[in-house]
Amino acid sequence: MESLSVIVSWSEFLTDVCNWRRIGVGVRLRSSDSTAFPFRQATEILYVAIKQGPSSVTLLNQFFSIQQQYTVGSYINYPNQDTPNYKTLYWGTHYTRLANLKRKLDPTNLFFSPQPL
Repeated sequence: MESLSVIVSWSEFLTDVCNWRRIGVGVRLRSSDSTAFPFRQATEILYVAIKQGPSSVTLLNQFFSIQQQYTVGSYINYPNQDTPNYKTLYWGTHYTRLANLKRKLDPTNLFFSPQPL
């Protein structure tokens, strides 16, 4: 996989936080409509963290552009501030329903996020 070779070649910029996690079958036992996380059929999650610095951010963005072809969604606990389509990546088709709930249950925006519902 091209993106995996990019990780290896850029390993000097990566911290020890580079995880390729298999998702257990328990995630797939619930329907995607039963929770906020819509990607119930996913089998893996890739999490990459880098050391701070302008060149490493550029390299990480290059990695993500390569990885995008393999990406179906994203897990909200691994946010990326530069994700332009985070609503679709984090919540899929659930976004509108969840945003309506957020407005109803948190009208003062107490639970703020840089990538809000």
